Amino acid sequence: MRRHPAELLACLSRSGWSPFTGERALARCLAGSCVGLFCLVVLCLTPVSWAGAAEADSPGFYQQQVQPFLQQHCVACHGAQKQQGELRVDQLSADFRDAETESHWSEMLRRLEADEMPPPGRMRPSAQQREPVVRWISSQLQQTNDLRRRTEGRTVYRRLNRIEYENTLHDLLGIEAPLAMLLPEDDQMHGFDNVADALGFSPVLMEKYLEAARTAIDAAIAERPRPVPTTRRFTFGDRYREGQPLVSYYALTDDALVFRNVKPGLGAQYAFHAPSAGRYRFTLSVYAWQSKAPLPFSFYTGQKDNWRIAGYYNAMPGKAHLIQLEADVEHQDIFNFSPYTFGGARHHIPNGVGYDNNPEAGIAVQWVDVEGPLAEVWPPVSRTRLFGSVDPATGTLADAEAILGRLAPKAFRRPVADAELEPFVNLMRDQLEQGNTFEQALRVGLTGLFCSSDFLFRKEKPGPLDDYALATRLSYFLWSSLPDDELYALAAQGKLSSTQALHQQVERMLADPKAERFTENFVGQWLDLRQIAATTPDSQVYPEFDELLQISMVKETERFFEEMLQHDLTVMNVIDSDFAMLNERLALHYGIPDVHGLEIRKVRLPADSPRGGILTQASILKVTANGSTTSPVTRGVWVMQKLLGQTIPPPPKEVPAIVPDTRGAVTIREQLEKHRADASCAACHARIDPPGFALESFDVTGAFREIYRIPGKNGYRHQPGPPVDPAYVYNDQPFQNVTELKRLFLQDELAIARGVAEKLLVSATGSAVQPGERAAVDALVESTRSGHYGLRSLLHAVVRSPSFRSK
Repeated sequence: MRRHPAELLACLSRSGWSPFTGERALARCLAGSCVGLFCLVVLCLTPVSWAGAAEADSPGFYQQQVQPFLQQHCVACHGAQKQQGELRVDQLSADFRDAETESHWSEMLRRLEADEMPPPGRMRPSAQQREPVVRWISSQLQQTNDLRRRTEGRTVYRRLNRIEYENTLHDLLGIEAPLAMLLPEDDQMHGFDNVADALGFSPVLMEKYLEAARTAIDAAIAERPRPVPTTRRFTFGDRYREGQPLVSYYALTDDALVFRNVKPGLGAQYAFHAPSAGRYRFTLSVYAWQSKAPLPFSFYTGQKDNWRIAGYYNAMPGKAHLIQLEADVEHQDIFNFSPYTFGGARHHIPNGVGYDNNPEAGIAVQWVDVEGPLAEVWPPVSRTRLFGSVDPATGTLADAEAILGRLAPKAFRRPVADAELEPFVNLMRDQLEQGNTFEQALRVGLTGLFCSSDFLFRKEKPGPLDDYALATRLSYFLWSSLPDDELYALAAQGKLSSTQALHQQVERMLADPKAERFTENFVGQWLDLRQIAATTPDSQVYPEFDELLQISMVKETERFFEEMLQHDLTVMNVIDSDFAMLNERLALHYGIPDVHGLEIRKVRLPADSPRGGILTQASILKVTANGSTTSPVTRGVWVMQKLLGQTIPPPPKEVPAIVPDTRGAVTIREQLEKHRADASCAACHARIDPPGFALESFDVTGAFREIYRIPGKNGYRHQPGPPVDPAYVYNDQPFQNVTELKRLFLQDELAIARGVAEKLLVSATGSAVQPGERAAVDALVESTRSGHYGLRSLLHAVVRSPSFRSK
């Protein structure tokens, strides 16, 4: 029998282990316990017998109706002679209990319903011939799903991913220590990193959880002297007035030093070196010099070759004004700021704004006040929250037991029996008996608590979720963290599971600042925004790309999603909209006039703009490019899977990948025409090529283009390439550009709404939408039709759905 992780800690403690010397041994023991638990869960959830899953007459119907249909229409491409897509339907079992078999039938159903199978050029069955086969497959999938839900639920036990682990301990203990960075990245499945089937476990991961737990406990106990904040003022012109030579990229006024945009680089202030790590407040007295327009600048903290952006700000023309900001600073960090030119270097964007109209303009800085490290409350909230009224100097085992008894129900997200605390209490008792201090004993107990399976895993029972499990699922969906006091109280009273209570709680939680986590995590994974920095556009070919543009790209998409969510706007805005969320940097990139300042705001788009919707936002166009070239295949697959909810199988192994010709000698269209001649490729390319070619009107930075750029010669950074041709055919309907393609997409609103709903369900439940759940998803989506599929309404419908409210 495997032992409770805390009991293993006790054994190690009695054998002389301490939390300061035996972490690796503890990791191995805990990992063995948790891995064993994980494997046991998997084995328990593996179906052994599915007796009675099919209707009594299904075998006869299959033999009389389905098999002849497959023989007539499918075996030619998926039989003994040919196995396109590595599928043989003549050997495909009618037993849907096997996951791979179920997946094959599900894909076959999708293709039959879309009239994609057999492929073009072959005789296709009529709708009347398809109907009984479609009905039989749908019935089998539904029965399989219903039985699975009754016997094992939709989702196996789910481990907290690294973001959830960090947020949980932050909210539980009142700390801000970086914990996620101590844990390895979690694997993704179906586009998300909180899907149970992808959240594996290992001894190495257990060791990392131990490290993160100890870091969190250190931050909560805060056993250090109270930081003494100091304030210093740094002026910039004095030394030059005293005779130090003035370099060319500075100018000197009566009251300030001006940082001019005549030389790339940063204006660093080396007189300041942070005496200790912490949060610092910077107050700048600045104004725009020799400019009638606001001038942006960036502010950084850090050290040479390791700068961290604190933000972008505007220096206003006229009198000096104050800009105040806060930033986390490491020991010995300095600060710096740099004038910023919209659109990159001046000689690339001759008709820009700000500096571009006046190269002699600059940021006039009178002084900078630095205050920190900031500590408004002492002892820190975390220490008070942890110890309460207990004095660590005189604490007893009873005090430690009381602290654990107070934390454990929140940590485990449910009531905790006294017997469940015994292993952790025993750990602390052993430590005290060995002569260790109260604080050391408590650290061991808390380490066991925060590395126990009840903390690391969200354990749900098959069937409808109880109120505690429902509170946990809701809080991790919208806040990526544990339930707060109100959710926990409603669960304790058994009042959370009513439809009205769930609706009220969703509204309350979306209004909480912690809902920013939902936007960041959901949008970041659904739309791959987390990959925005994975590639950097070639600076020779795309010199206008810069850091502010990239930051603005992500903010645009996040704010666009929040605008839809806040005002319950239709999810058709995913494809097209008459507005965008822009600042001056993005507006310049998009060619949209009269947008000034750094703040993202709602902007009505010109009637002839190719922008609108998420589909043509720069962030999307960048994450679907590789920094040097664009690929219609990559972008087409992304659009169909992410926005329209379709599954695109990987290409056959024998078909080589297409690499765009950056020299411009052969267009990607010409390359793909040869590629599509392969019958095994044609069916998928009929779906992915239309959006892929339409989006060729945008380069790797998301800028609109009519011709390709190719690397330059003879000293030129880049030169014109061949013209872009975005025209194609979608569902037998021709289009000339991305605007026309959007209209074709919008002809099938149900597919768009279903695609978004499925992404929400995956994120909310930690499980893929099962093939047999199609009817349930359709019903969920249908409930929002009267409101034209508003995003907020869709989210409420997801929370109300049986899929969300059951394991």
